Amino acid sequence: MKHLSIIAIRVLSVYLVASALNAGLPLFLMPESWGLTEGIPTFVLVGYIGLPIIIGFLLWFLAPRLSSKVPSENKEPLTENGLVSAGSFLIGVYLFVKHLGITIGQLHVISNREFQLDHFNWTSPVILGFSLFLIVGSKYIVLLFRKFRYFGNQA
Repeated sequence: MKHLSIIAIRVLSVYLVASALNAGLPLFLMPESWGLTEGIPTFVLVGYIGLPIIIGFLLWFLAPRLSSKVPSENKEPLTENGLVSAGSFLIGVYLFVKHLGITIGQLHVISNREFQLDHFNWTSPVILGFSLFLIVGSKYIVLLFRKFRYFGNQA
């Protein structure tokens, strides 16, 4: 289970870095086509490009340590509960990085003088909370998985 978790964490880190570069390279190569005449705003640069790249590199190098933190019940090579736990952890990490970047990238909306509540994406902070639950509460996700899996099989 540990080797599978290391591979999955590293695949996630490569995806985070690749998606950040995919979002950032057109912005750097052709800023005029994006309507930017004064340069790239700092919050956009940090939130959409810098943060996913930094966290992607950290995930790559910390993958062995993180894989040992993913809870598993027994030492079998691969179990359903271990897969659910590792999967919810990885989905939580991905959602956390993505929506933390979106929230930081939108800070230029808050710093704008004409800030209105309808211009801010309020779903990202909600998803941040949900992703923290997926990261920290993977044990509860496994319990919920067991209840749904055996629901109706009370024979």
